[in-house]
Amino acid sequence: MAAAVLGAVALRLSLNDVGRFSPHDEAVYLAAADAVAREGPAGGLREVLASYLGRPAAWLYPPPIRWGQHLLGGLACALVGARFEALAWLSTLASVGVVVGAALLARRLGGLGAALAAVGLLLASPLWLHLGRRALADAPYAAAALAAAWAFLAATRPGARRALVGVAVALCAWQMAMKEGGALLLAALAVTAAVTAAREGGLREAAPAAVRAGALLALAGALAWLGFSVLVGSGGAYALVVAKVREAGPHNEYLRVLQGGPPWRYLVDLALLSPGLLLLGPPAVAAALRVDPGRSPRARLVFALGALVVTYGALLVAAGAGGMGYNARYLLPLDAPLRVLAGLWLADWARRAPAPARWRRTALAAAAVVATVAVDAWLFRRVFLERGVYDPVTSALAAALDLAPP
Repeated sequence: MAAAVLGAVALRLSLNDVGRFSPHDEAVYLAAADAVAREGPAGGLREVLASYLGRPAAWLYPPPIRWGQHLLGGLACALVGARFEALAWLSTLASVGVVVGAALLARRLGGLGAALAAVGLLLASPLWLHLGRRALADAPYAAAALAAAWAFLAATRPGARRALVGVAVALCAWQMAMKEGGALLLAALAVTAAVTAAREGGLREAAPAAVRAGALLALAGALAWLGFSVLVGSGGAYALVVAKVREAGPHNEYLRVLQGGPPWRYLVDLALLSPGLLLLGPPAVAAALRVDPGRSPRARLVFALGALVVTYGALLVAAGAGGMGYNARYLLPLDAPLRVLAGLWLADWARRAPAPARWRRTALAAAAVVATVAVDAWLFRRVFLERGVYDPVTSALAAALDLAPP
């Protein structure tokens, strides 16, 4: 397993070589990080907030309430200088952390075979390889979301230690501080906790579990708000920024034209970016949802992970229909969990075969992983390296593959 993880890590480190960065979103993140590096966390965020509120044109771009990303960016710029590469390294390190975290999670839930399959499937994930080299918040946020989900699911199991609950609150708050879309994850986690409890003990258990989860996640949301409010010195600044974001939405031509359309755009995006994941993901999630949580912590976590993927995906579609738009970037927090579940499913399918057929099934599972890696690697090279796609909206992906006019 160590060799597989090291190979995935080496690939990510070698690809962190972007030469040109966007003068739009990436420039906004760099300016905010530079302000924090120069003025400190409080002074820098206040400068960013004042600039944002004073320029209506800025309301179309990443807002100051992504203060977790801005603080990390400020630290990176303070260490190596205010350069795009400093922020790109944050994304690369986040991608490395996800590979390690996915390997550990899959090993815990399904053993060595599942871990190898999960890391293999994650090896050449086009979304992770692309966003893991950009000066954006997507990769650090998705890494924080994976850590928060893992901690929350562990903290809400029966008999969990209070210290673990505190860690879960902190991580859930931090992922929301990285990106305001983290509120979707908090809602998905609350639903997941209630569904898991209902599956274990019926509806009688679901209500108190939902209340406990809701209280934990409300505390996390309050902590994310409080952190920003303390740093900028205003309790109402968070709500004001959210209002400006909502006000600018209907006037965002890019969002309306390139991220509009039907919710099944996500299926098209997955088919264009990773057809292997599109084929392996649904049966893997279905298998997870068929698991009886019972009294087994492992089974409970597998079921909860499947429920979380379904719930978060549904909320993502609803948010897109509500004005957020559809963009393959938003699928990044689902990418690693889906590949972990696919690895668990393949390993379990091979393991459950009768002894004479076990090697044949293992070979077929390995072939599915290898085929997915090969296709993913080719698609990443074609779409993001050769054709230079920056924002993976459906039209750009289709044009890069010569399926639509550029």
